[in-house]
Amino acid sequence: MHKKQRLQQSAIDKKITEIADLTAQVHIIKVGTWFTINKFLNADQQKTWKDVLEEAPAMQRHQMMKHREGKGSMMTPRPEMPMGNK
Repeated sequence: MHKKQRLQQSAIDKKITEIADLTAQVHIIKVGTWFTINKFLNADQQKTWKDVLEEAPAMQRHQMMKHREGKGSMMTPRPEMPMGNK
């Protein structure tokens, strides 16, 4: 194995830390956005907003499962190919 091809644990650890930091930043931005939106809503709208946010993880799981089954909006079913002898 060449020197350049060897995996260095420190380089991998550094990349994992970078990815984790970026992921944390995304979550912080999302929470900030949710609070900013909430400031503009009346009490009834805030309750609806809270309910939607609480349901979001379940909805995402449902969409992922549909996508895996080929039933998601991004997937179009492929026509069956006839099996024939060559």
